Amino acid sequence: SDCLAIHRFPFMAERRRSPGLLTCEALGLGCRHYQRRCKLVAPCCNKAFWCRHCHNEAATSSRSPHELDRTLVKEVICQLCGNSQEPGQTCTGCGECFAEYFCS
Repeated sequence: SDCLAIHRFPFMAERRRSPGLLTCEALGLGCRHYQRRCKLVAPCCNKAFWCRHCHNEAATSSRSPHELDRTLVKEVICQLCGNSQEPGQTCTGCGECFAEYFCS
C-alpha cells in the first residue's frame, strides 16, 4: 500500500487493477522504478532525478558515463512544495510523505 498515493490520490488503489489509468510517473508520483514525491539530487552531476536508476539511464548516454551511489545523496527536492532538504521519509516543508519506505 502506498502511504502517499492512497492518502492524496485515492483512485491509485485502482491503478493495479485497471491498466487504462494514468501511471504514477504521469501523475508526478515518481518514475517507472519507484513511486515517490521527491527527486534525488545526484552529487556527481548536480541534477535532480526520480531515482538512481533514472540517473544511471541518463548518464549512460552522456559524454562521461557514470553511476549514482545512492549512499552519497545528501539532498532531495519535494515535488509538491519544492522544498530542498536532507533525505528523509517526509518533507520538512509541507509534511508530505515521500514514499512508504525509506532506506537510510
